[in-house]
Amino acid sequence: MVVFRKSILAGIIVSIAAYNYLLNYDTLSKIVFSAALLVILAMNLNLYTSKIAKWCCCNEELTCKVKNIAIILLGNFIACVIFGYLFSFLGETHAGSIWESKMQTPLLIALFKSIVVGILMQIAVFSKHDLVTIGIVLLFLGTKTEHSIANIVYMSVARAFSLKSLFYIVICLIGNAIGGSLVYLLNKDDKSASY
Repeated sequence: MVVFRKSILAGIIVSIAAYNYLLNYDTLSKIVFSAALLVILAMNLNLYTSKIAKWCCCNEELTCKVKNIAIILLGNFIACVIFGYLFSFLGETHAGSIWESKMQTPLLIALFKSIVVGILMQIAVFSKHDLVTIGIVLLFLGTKTEHSIANIVYMSVARAFSLKSLFYIVICLIGNAIGGSLVYLLNKDDKSASY
């Protein structure tokens, strides 16, 4: 139950930061988004993009891995859909145009962009350095790459619920897992194995 609660809280924090980004869509809102990731890492919350590589690459049994990944993803998803949808009633944002642009992105490009975010997120997790984390968030927001959990918020604020939208998020979830696992495996040594 702790894993699920910490997943819900991580989803709430991402939702608030993503909504701020959708409202302002400027450099300051990107820095605020960075603060959200710093809080999530400092509180050891369960954000899919910061935990997926650990669970994909750990020595746990497959059923344990799948269970924990599913719990984290479910908690993040529930929080982001509920908060994103509620935020959609608060006023005009850039959510519609951002989501429409994402829906025009070819799936292979979306997969690549989400692999890049997976790589960057895992670097932030490993570095445990605030300036690196801020830089990474500025980098992935500035290059318009694909953070699967933030995308759930964007979709919800835009009220763009559809099978196409869900499939797009699944592609991004897969890409984030590939990118994060790549860094985890390439950087793994005796010290990081206990991570």
